[in-house]
Amino acid sequence: MKLRYIMLSLWVAVAVYSTFSYLYGPTGLSSMKRLELQKARLEKNLEELEQIRQNLSYSVNSLLYDRETLEVLARDLGYGKPGEYFIRISGADSVFKSRVVVGGLVRSENPEAILGESQLRIIGFASGLITFFFCLLFGAGSKKAGKKRF
Repeated sequence: MKLRYIMLSLWVAVAVYSTFSYLYGPTGLSSMKRLELQKARLEKNLEELEQIRQNLSYSVNSLLYDRETLEVLARDLGYGKPGEYFIRISGADSVFKSRVVVGGLVRSENPEAILGESQLRIIGFASGLITFFFCLLFGAGSKKAGKKRF
């Protein structure tokens, strides 16, 4: 009779452990959802970085090949053509004083499971132990009640 209680308790412990591990464990559904969200965020960041790379590439090409861009930047730094005079007004912002904001690299997080492996084992063991005690408690009561009837 007690062997049946032990087997039932073991089965409950394994079932609870497996269920919690599947749902909340390190490779469970909740961890996979967090990884999918992180993957989407990293892909979005990659697209933003590609757009910034493209804009910087256009800026480099304009500095290398566009004479008018070089002229404007040189004037902004205080240079001029021979024979030119200019007046610098302090406090006026130049077009090129605005800095390019470089996209930040999104670092991947180390996904942590809601429940660790040791916590899952404790929950499984506790559920099996509770089941065993309930079986002993209620099984003994029904056994005594059954003896009184016969």
